[in-house]
Amino acid sequence: MEATFPFMFPFSVIPNVIEFLTNIGLLSLMAPKSTSRLGFGVVLVIAQKEVATRFDKDGKIKDQSDMLGSFLRHGLTRDEAEADSVLQLY
Repeated sequence: MEATFPFMFPFSVIPNVIEFLTNIGLLSLMAPKSTSRLGFGVVLVIAQKEVATRFDKDGKIKDQSDMLGSFLRHGLTRDEAEADSVLQLY
């Protein structure tokens, strides 16, 4: 995390940078992948698996009394919950 901070700092200070990189397709190339065996990719897989356990086969939320359960009860989508869980784990 410490090594990536200098690269992430401009994105947090200048939100238009994220919008620009997303629009040209570059951000998807830089984003962590669940196929990666290092860094954020590993955490992404953990987050995806945990979030998946919170939904039944019909896509309805299984209510649990913890932080992730609260996020879901307050309207986060599955994708949003996965992204937020990665941040919470790091």
